[in-house]
Amino acid sequence: FKTDFGEEIPEDGVFANGKTGAEMHNAYSLLYNEAIFNITKEFSDKALVWGRSSFAGIQRYPLRWSGDPVSDFPSFALTLRGGLSYGMSGDPFWSFDLGGFRGDPGPELYVRWAQCGMLISHTRFHGMSYRMPWKRGDEVLEIVKRYSDLRYELLPYIYGISLESTVTNVPVMRPLGLEFEDDPGSMSIQTEYLLGPSILVVPVLNPEGDVTIYLPPGDWYDLWTGEKKQGPSSHHITAALDHMPVFVRANAIIPTAEVGDSVPDMWDPLKIAIYPQADGLFEIPEENGLAATAIRATGGATKRVKASGPERVWDFIFHDTNEPGSVSVDPGISNVENSLEYDASTRSLTVHVGRCESVELKIDD
Repeated sequence: FKTDFGEEIPEDGVFANGKTGAEMHNAYSLLYNEAIFNITKEFSDKALVWGRSSFAGIQRYPLRWSGDPVSDFPSFALTLRGGLSYGMSGDPFWSFDLGGFRGDPGPELYVRWAQCGMLISHTRFHGMSYRMPWKRGDEVLEIVKRYSDLRYELLPYIYGISLESTVTNVPVMRPLGLEFEDDPGSMSIQTEYLLGPSILVVPVLNPEGDVTIYLPPGDWYDLWTGEKKQGPSSHHITAALDHMPVFVRANAIIPTAEVGDSVPDMWDPLKIAIYPQADGLFEIPEENGLAATAIRATGGATKRVKASGPERVWDFIFHDTNEPGSVSVDPGISNVENSLEYDASTRSLTVHVGRCESVELKIDD
């Protein structure tokens, strides 16, 4: 339910508690969004508001969006900075109108805003002119579909980091300085963000495609090419219209899904990308009361991965790894088929595990 304009009240109005509209100006925004959020729960188990205003405590009633930016590149950049700043206030879910709201963005801005907008927690096309990509020519449609497909692939990851954000209030869209607080370079960056802890997004904020990429400390992998780069470092590129730089952190666990026309109740099969320094737990919430899917990875000379969740097919892809000396696959039950494939050209190992609820992998170099 979009709570747009409903938070406006006259300054000289008088509330039941005797306070004026001026005195209740901030608190009313919270109370208004709370009321709508609670009403939606009477009709749906997925209560949600799409609100533009907030006050302390608003994180209980997600989500916020930026309002009505002008459709130009400077407004795109300031909207991004505003969202990163807003996330630091403790409200983890934030969005914007892809392409801006006021005016027509034109093909270049439309594509750049859409590329970025597919890699935040919630995505919406909206504005004063046609915003649907099929109204904007074949080239634009093809590019936007590429990034829309990427979003569908990454939804298990986005669900997982959203679950983390509901527990910690750390925003889904994170300033680099929040994740790398000891790195002076990260503290100064206002034109990039982390989608969760592991995916670095570098929006293109000008029509020429000129981008300076800052990589924080550690190793990073180009999402598109697999090329490994080391940070802290800066790289200047000119990005073609169909390209927005995206990098994956070397310690990442990235669950992905097959591209579909809608979001299923459960991702089956579930693909899990394991990067070289992965060491930790990643959880994905499940629908219909099912227990969360849990993926735990530990590194070293012997890599171990344990995954559990609803019964499904599992595919594990280990990136930038040597051909293993041995691989042990334990699905916990008998008669589960599995297969291994090592690609020397990409240095990747794929382990396919048939339908089961849990699996444990042990890989020795």
